[in-house]
Amino acid sequence: MNFRRWVVFSFAMHVLVIALDKGAGLVLTLLLAENADFKGHADLLTNLPFILMAVGNLGLATSLVYFVRREQYDVQKVAETTSVVAVVWGTFVALLGMGVMLGVLPLLKPEWSARPGLWIPICACVPFLLLASYFNSIQLATGRVRDYNVVHVVTSAAFLPLFLLFFWLGGGGPAAAQAVALGRLAVAVMVAALVVWMLRGVVDLRLRLHVDFLRKGIAFGWKANVTSVLTYLNHRLDLLILPLLYLPVGLAGDEGIAKAIKAEVAFYSLAVTLAELVWHFPEALRDLFFSKVAGETHEQARKVTPVLSRLCLSVAVAG
Repeated sequence: MNFRRWVVFSFAMHVLVIALDKGAGLVLTLLLAENADFKGHADLLTNLPFILMAVGNLGLATSLVYFVRREQYDVQKVAETTSVVAVVWGTFVALLGMGVMLGVLPLLKPEWSARPGLWIPICACVPFLLLASYFNSIQLATGRVRDYNVVHVVTSAAFLPLFLLFFWLGGGGPAAAQAVALGRLAVAVMVAALVVWMLRGVVDLRLRLHVDFLRKGIAFGWKANVTSVLTYLNHRLDLLILPLLYLPVGLAGDEGIAKAIKAEVAFYSLAVTLAELVWHFPEALRDLFFSKVAGETHEQARKVTPVLSRLCLSVAVAG
């Protein structure tokens, strides 16, 4: 399949991912319609592991695509080093996140601090998410675009069934938040295993640190990682700030006011996710575009860049 067809395929897969994500959010909202504030809780629990993973990525997911496409590093060496980083550094970030939760949650949400079953699974997602991110980037770097997109589709498609399973096993409404946390952890483990299996004929899963690649990978990718984290927070920080600002106001009043404010925060969260649909148009082609340019000469890159830029801009304006 040529690059133009891969662009169309990647865009179609991204649209499917959006539909699955928003569909799952709609099902959660309808399933728990009497608990409007749960939508805000679900957003927090769903986004937190990806925020932790983005912070802990170190930019290696970006740099490995560049170095493999430029044939500066062997893909096996890259896989071994990123496996070590995912296991060791990912576990450290997870434990650090748990420590922060122990110190911060009692101040913000005392009722959540007494429920470690909510935040322990969320933090435990980080090593698996890092491994899945690194290995899926290897798929992109080695031209396995179909499998790269399939991983994203499976990530989105698997969450709702697993949530419903844990929701049912937990006895319904009171177990909703716990079901979200366990569902997110189960998806992370499953996707990590899937992407490692997909690459079984390309790389061997071995833990071996290659300091030269680690050093150059972080030096090359840290700027992209900072930009990625700031962009992600820019689209998610309001969903975290609003509950902290307004829910205490509602709790200080009567029960009716508190319920109304919780509902408004939940509706705002839903409105933001709908407005962000435009953002997803260029997002769908970003990684494929970077991989394409990384493997091209300077002159070839200069030719393809304006074409994709015009395409993304046109679709985003229409959206």
